[in-house]
Amino acid sequence: MSDHLWLYLMSEYENLRQLASGNNQPNLNAEMIASYSVPLPPLELQYELVKQAMEMRQKIEHRKREVDELRFRITSEIEAAIMGENDFCAMYSSLSSEVF
Repeated sequence: MSDHLWLYLMSEYENLRQLASGNNQPNLNAEMIASYSVPLPPLELQYELVKQAMEMRQKIEHRKREVDELRFRITSEIEAAIMGENDFCAMYSSLSSEVF
């Protein structure tokens, strides 16, 4: 239940922010939060939604790591090419086939 609630509230972040009041630093108070309705599907569905969300988050994190690794590799290859340590054309051909 708490994971489902957290996921739902995160998905409603912008709507919740619109409830906030104040000039310089808008605030939400307990009354505002308490008045916000939260749909509660059956418990089994909540578990399934949380499971799917967590699987998606894992995939996103995996892709982020892949992007970071590729970014590092590209930077290293470009630096090596600038220093004359490798053939830039061959490096570009190799990387572009992996990326595209």
